[in-house]
Amino acid sequence: MSASALQQLAHKDVARPNATSKMATRKTNPARLETRPPPLLPARKDRLQFYGFYINEDRLMEYASSHCGKKLNIWSTMVWFLFHVRAIAQYENIDFQVVYGDEDPPSDATVREGSTGTPYFMIFSLCAWEVEGWPSRPTLEEIKRISDIIGTEPRWFTDIKSPEDYGNEN
Repeated sequence: MSASALQQLAHKDVARPNATSKMATRKTNPARLETRPPPLLPARKDRLQFYGFYINEDRLMEYASSHCGKKLNIWSTMVWFLFHVRAIAQYENIDFQVVYGDEDPPSDATVREGSTGTPYFMIFSLCAWEVEGWPSRPTLEEIKRISDIIGTEPRWFTDIKSPEDYGNEN
């Protein structure tokens, strides 16, 4: 299924006030994060930390089957849900990230094992703990709307990529 088809599915039940309204991508009043991310283990020094929501694949598939109308595989469902949350919450800066699954993962997160044996899971990330990402942080109201849709509270997670990989993106 193409990305445009998934976008259409995600937006099909979203009522918009008028045809010219656009999704907000940045607010002037960024959220004040209550706490800093937890300190990193020495072996994970210099890795990014992301603030976001873990993915429970069973709950996600159940939600999609009642809202999407089409049976999709898990990866297509995650993309559909990402577009769906962006549209409903009116916040566009949500993305996927892969994080470590061995640092106190939520009990119902879908944890997988990587090719090196390292446990990981996917999250919907709202922002990273780096200065460059702070202007696009969601407001507290946006975090609440997203949390209401996803059904959990956001928290901090550690990126599984090594710091050497950060310069190779783009």
